[in-house]
Amino acid sequence: MSDYIFFPITFIVGALCVYIAMQPFAERLPTGPVSGGSDGAMNIVVDGSDLYRFRTGGPGGIDVLQDEAGEPILRVMRRAGETYDDPRMGAHLILAQDVEFAFQSNAVQVEIVARSGQEFGARAFEANYFAKPGAESGWRSYELTNEFKTYVLNWRPPRYSGVNGYDYLGVRPEILGKRRAVEIRSIRLSASGS
Repeated sequence: MSDYIFFPITFIVGALCVYIAMQPFAERLPTGPVSGGSDGAMNIVVDGSDLYRFRTGGPGGIDVLQDEAGEPILRVMRRAGETYDDPRMGAHLILAQDVEFAFQSNAVQVEIVARSGQEFGARAFEANYFAKPGAESGWRSYELTNEFKTYVLNWRPPRYSGVNGYDYLGVRPEILGKRRAVEIRSIRLSASGS
């Protein structure tokens, strides 16, 4: 094979391999911290594909499923014996620095639309807004139903301490000796500015 044919074919095959590896038309699910972006950080809604932003630090597990209407919901699971106080150890949402700055010293309201899991349903779940060690809302408990309902956590994060970092929102089902699950449709975080 002559060089006039070999090198162009090699270049085309190589470029095609790079193009396929980049997957330019693949759906990219959101990951990483939740940010206010261009909409501002005083009112943030995490729903739909943004539920993929949830992370788990070890115990339990998370899955994004579809509800009866085909909408994404987050299932947070926790097994018997999995205990932790730090919200970063279980299912949690990372809030970017713009959110931390916007929420500092303001009254923050977290609205969680949740229900008992369809499988291994929990009777209650807990939520915790964590700003830094020693500055967190603590685990607040909410009784669940089989239908989606809005649960509210109110808290005032402390003033920014000059240390770069993130705020976190931890969510976990309460367990009573068995594996349990809670399903979340959406979370709204808003600050009043006062």
